[in-house]
Amino acid sequence: MQTGKIFGSVLAASITLALAGCGGSSGSGGGGVPGGGGGTADGQTFLEHDGPLMEMEGRTAALAPTSTAAMPTTGSATYDGYAFVEMNMTGGPVAVGDPGYEAANAKIALNADFASSSVSGQIHEVGVEDGPTLTGSLPITGGSISGNGMTGRAAGTLGGGDRGDIGLDLALDGTFRGSAAEAVRGTITGTVEYDGATGAVFGDSGFAAER
Repeated sequence: MQTGKIFGSVLAASITLALAGCGGSSGSGGGGVPGGGGGTADGQTFLEHDGPLMEMEGRTAALAPTSTAAMPTTGSATYDGYAFVEMNMTGGPVAVGDPGYEAANAKIALNADFASSSVSGQIHEVGVEDGPTLTGSLPITGGSISGNGMTGRAAGTLGGGDRGDIGLDLALDGTFRGSAAEAVRGTITGTVEYDGATGAVFGDSGFAAER
């Protein structure tokens, strides 16, 4: 699985969603969230998102950051794309394939209101790499635009894991790209609570979206 390395070389900090199980595995990866939530096979949604995510990451990485002078100041635009998140549930060093590590892909939808310098949206259709498709979505709130950058918070609870709900509190930090803000890409940091433990979003977690 190559997705976990696509953002690290081009993003300043680190979103899809990484959701780690706290012991046990439902597939070849260590520490996966077991089950088959959402009526799909383990890993199915993750794999469906994987190829389009990597293609979009490549396109958006090739675009230069939008100059501040070229940023729109009126109107609004909708951006659709994908997110990738790695999570560490161990409290110590962890690598891909280790128990306590997991990754997930998701879709992301952003609405940038340039007139009010605000951003809203959601993260949805979350699929764990070796686990279930999770139910629910994470609303993006408190988003703002400053210069050619944007920030926002995605927090909420997802269901579908065999050991209970998964709570996430994620910070998005992105940059508009292209000559006229045709795309946006950025990073995610934050925390995940699952099965009585709290983990950290880390590594190459990031997102990319296009108009």
